[in-house]
Amino acid sequence: MEFLAKSNKYSGNETIETHTLRVVDNCKQLKEYIKIQTYPEGFWALAELACYLHDLGKYNDKFQTKIKNNCSVIEGEIPHGFLSTAFIPDSISDDEFFPLFYSIAYHHDRNINFSQSLYNLTIENDIKNKLKNLSWLSENSGIAINKLFYKNYYSLLDKNSPDYLDLFIGKSERQKKDKNKYILLKGILHKCDYAASAHIDAEQIYKGDYNIHFTEGLQKKNIGTLHDYQQQAADYSDTSIIFIASTGAGKTEYSMNWINGDKSFYLLGLRTAVNAMYKRFTDMFTKDNVGLLHGESIYRLLDDTEYSEKYEENGDIFIQHSKVRQLSMPITIATADQLIPSVFKFPGFEFYYFTASYSKIVIDEIQSFAPEAIASIVVFLKEIQRLGGKFLLMTATLPPFVIKEFDELEQAGTLVKQTFFSDKNRHLIKRIDDILTCDTAEQIIENAWEANKKVLIISNTVAGAQSLANQYSKYNPRLLHSRFIRTDRKNKEDEILAETDYTNHPENKNQPCLWISTQIVEASLDIDFDILLTENAPIDALFQRFGRCWRKREYSLTEPNIYIFNHDSITYKIYDKHLTDKTWDTLQKYNRKFLSEEIKQKIIEEVFSDIENTKYFMDYKKNKELLVLGMRAGSKSEAATLFRDINNNFTIIPEPVLEKHKNKIEQLFADIENRGIDAKERYKLKNELYGYTVPIQITGNRKELLRDIWIDNKRMQKLDIRILTGVDYTEERGVEFIKDFKELNNFIF
Repeated sequence: MEFLAKSNKYSGNETIETHTLRVVDNCKQLKEYIKIQTYPEGFWALAELACYLHDLGKYNDKFQTKIKNNCSVIEGEIPHGFLSTAFIPDSISDDEFFPLFYSIAYHHDRNINFSQSLYNLTIENDIKNKLKNLSWLSENSGIAINKLFYKNYYSLLDKNSPDYLDLFIGKSERQKKDKNKYILLKGILHKCDYAASAHIDAEQIYKGDYNIHFTEGLQKKNIGTLHDYQQQAADYSDTSIIFIASTGAGKTEYSMNWINGDKSFYLLGLRTAVNAMYKRFTDMFTKDNVGLLHGESIYRLLDDTEYSEKYEENGDIFIQHSKVRQLSMPITIATADQLIPSVFKFPGFEFYYFTASYSKIVIDEIQSFAPEAIASIVVFLKEIQRLGGKFLLMTATLPPFVIKEFDELEQAGTLVKQTFFSDKNRHLIKRIDDILTCDTAEQIIENAWEANKKVLIISNTVAGAQSLANQYSKYNPRLLHSRFIRTDRKNKEDEILAETDYTNHPENKNQPCLWISTQIVEASLDIDFDILLTENAPIDALFQRFGRCWRKREYSLTEPNIYIFNHDSITYKIYDKHLTDKTWDTLQKYNRKFLSEEIKQKIIEEVFSDIENTKYFMDYKKNKELLVLGMRAGSKSEAATLFRDINNNFTIIPEPVLEKHKNKIEQLFADIENRGIDAKERYKLKNELYGYTVPIQITGNRKELLRDIWIDNKRMQKLDIRILTGVDYTEERGVEFIKDFKELNNFIF
């Protein structure tokens, strides 16, 4: 009789033996791949044992009936992970038993909805009778079949049992070691199992020579040699780093030198920044070695003609994307919400922690995150460090209280702090008491336009940006904010990146322009405007905005190149009032002065001093304390929601977009519904459909503007796309609320 582990209409049937040996092979490959030597003693032998045993519970009649009849549920079935624990050999030591037991039992998250009597009956009358089918196990693993335990473990299966909880909230040194062993063991089991199911290697070996790629890439960018501080990154390659440096100082190249060919994740806060950083890394290290990971990454890659053609011709683009989703690429560029939410310990979080334990994590511009998210990042980095991972936290501006969080690691010699402040004068500021709609602002824009300069305006809200576009329409302003459908936003991102890229777009040189944006341009976009007009915001956000103006050039004129205008009360809906007001007051002392990098750090320290009673710091502290105490999320999606300060709760199609493209959108829905198409074609259709959507946050009575999609189909419901009414939409301005909904504009950003 053939005992199946999986049945798939695309990849065919796979026996338990075949799948298990594939999982074990992945484990052996990982042992050779991972250089880290700090895993617990005996870890690899225990990991291999977990891989051998994890699916043996599928040797039961109900599971085999279910899979052969292609059923999702069968009455009276006990989830196979719980049954697999019955195969743990009696030779296992006490200190290895609990990590092994719970890793196997919960390698899938399942409920205990069966009785002890059914559990006992299944083991005694079903599982034990399959012993004769396990000769392959003995031949490959050396496990003596007669040494399998078959003990009754029903009482241990409850996640509320003291033995299970000790793995997470135990305070003794033994319990901490058990917890780490459990995380690593369950993590490697997930890693090997997922990869085997996807028919890919658990880790992809770097293709080519990293250092040669790096050297040649620098030469292509006309960077002859790295600066001394960039070269020092390689000296610290075996430790974690906090690196504070001026905007435009070459932090990305610093990180590349620190990565030094090791497995790495480069994390940012915004998809726009991630897409741009992905291009920088692929230009340097090729698309064979760099993966892109965020909520819409597969659709972004499908839009990339060069990428699509490459993998349609030489390999499946969806297999390549699967490697990215399984975190197996040598370098992964991602939004932070793809990795950091694992700090909330949702079921399966161990996969992320294990992978991070032998990786390098780069966090770019941590201050761009909300305080709750910063707390999550801090706790995540500390926990990953204890497991063996390393991190590079690099930024131009870092609040002092965040730096202090890592003092203990520095004292232990596992972290170094490095700074580089450019001696160039780049930013001469002027503080203006009026708001951005004043005559002074228009005069600045007019003068810059006549001088063929490129002007960037940053508003704190989308509505503010759209209003400014109305006021300055004679300059043909272009808008970039979060309320464009995906197709239009991608075009906007490409356009603003090209605006000051004179190497690839020489036609843009000496051409005046006006861009109006929101805070989405603050971090990691390699744009360099001549003049910046910005609303006041907390100092860390302001300094990030400064980095989009005279990014790498020295400024020697007497007229300011950065103008900071007063904020309105709406700003307090977005930013902490105390930090915003203190920034405004502090900047008065520096009006019409150059801000050197050293002065910027002093201003940050001044603004962030005595913040213990601010909402900003209290939000940070509360979230950190909850995480340290062991707060856990019930699911991965819940963890992602907890992590994001501004959560894109809804994916919407603006009603005017629906009306304009109704026939096409209806056809896409119909084609996606068609059960006759394969998964690859469905991905492409979804990609085209999502081109008409906008991710947006809507809460409270604003939900009255939403309408359900008209198609009653489970597959359509999973897309969870709504129609947003009460709005106008143009590709130039994005979503705008109308009539009675005007007052909502400032609160949905």
